[in-house]
Amino acid sequence: MTTNSINTAQVSGLVLYQVSAIFLYAVGLGSEASKPGLGLAGWETASGDGQFNSNGVPIHPDQIKENSGYTAGNLQWDFGQRHNGDWAAGYQAFIITFSLSPEWNALTADQQNQILTSLPMNGDTLKTSAANMLNQVEFDELDAFLKTPLGIDAAADLDQTNILVTSAKGLDSANIVAANGGDEAAQTMAAVVGLKLFNQGGIKAYNAFEQDLQDQTIKTADDIQTWVSDNYTPKSAIGTGISNALAADSVYNSLAVAAAFCLSSIVAVVARDMVTPEGSEAPGTEGARLAPLTWGVGNNQISDGQKSSSKARGDPPGV
Repeated sequence: MTTNSINTAQVSGLVLYQVSAIFLYAVGLGSEASKPGLGLAGWETASGDGQFNSNGVPIHPDQIKENSGYTAGNLQWDFGQRHNGDWAAGYQAFIITFSLSPEWNALTADQQNQILTSLPMNGDTLKTSAANMLNQVEFDELDAFLKTPLGIDAAADLDQTNILVTSAKGLDSANIVAANGGDEAAQTMAAVVGLKLFNQGGIKAYNAFEQDLQDQTIKTADDIQTWVSDNYTPKSAIGTGISNALAADSVYNSLAVAAAFCLSSIVAVVARDMVTPEGSEAPGTEGARLAPLTWGVGNNQISDGQKSSSKARGDPPGV
């Protein structure tokens, strides 16, 4: 297939703050969200004999799935994929915050250096040798940090960086479908699929979708669903993720048009200025402070009103 230049000029009725809200709700809470802590796709549940041997060395690295590496946050920040380029500032801010924690200070210098070495590795690199992975002490301390209020806050900051970078991709997908003559429902579906592909499948998966949107003049929701079915089986990780994201978006849209104020206000909370890029707030809400969004689960919840505003900043350790 010949790659043609893609026109993503703003012609969609959707705007960035709406796509950001869709990303947080449909893709994040609908298909990615997990409890606070450190993850590693496939490895943490692949075997019944534990994750580490009696010496704290990781076992079964070959069972790691995907290429994400270690992950954290409601939007599944993949450290192995997101540590440089557009992601660098978010990654380095996380490392700085971790370095200020008691969990970091409980580690030896060698253990700290191993975390800085292993965290940016992708899944394919980690699975080649247990020596590339975090040992039990290193894993447990980072996992424990991510379950503290400060760690939950740091993971939420990663989510914010992800929203800033990824939402633009979803809006591009919507703009292509709008230029093809698609209605708002098709534009929204294109945004959801584009967001999910970029967040889970990476830039190659997203670029393939974007190119086909233009080359095949895709303009209806049925056309987009056909494209998804042709390219991803329902039981594949991405296929399942897209289905979950679209289902969550349907719920989100139902809330948005609900006659009951208490339901439609949920959408306002999700789309408020705190979770949208600066300058793209919902009309009429510029500078508004709505009900705090709560991060975390159970008794470990922390709202944005409880977050520290005095975290020290500087160069991340080892940089």
